[in-house]
Amino acid sequence: MITYKERFTSVCRQMFDYGLEAHREREEELRTFHDAIEAAKLDNRQQAAVKIDEFMVYKRKVGLSHTEFSELQSSACCYNAPAIGL
Repeated sequence: MITYKERFTSVCRQMFDYGLEAHREREEELRTFHDAIEAAKLDNRQQAAVKIDEFMVYKRKVGLSHTEFSELQSSACCYNAPAIGL
């Protein structure tokens, strides 16, 4: 016959093992989640670098210097300001 103490110990051990397994699963989920975030960040950095390179090629092709581009950007901002309610 199983005593109360033995049964209680058995149930506690089962709960502990269940919690340990759940903890391992959670750790794996977190690891997968963080890996996905890092992969997305890397992908975004690579896409941004490509877009910047494309823009720099376009800028050279158009022949705008940094100052000319800044002036163009400023004038476009002022030109568009009334239309957007600034």
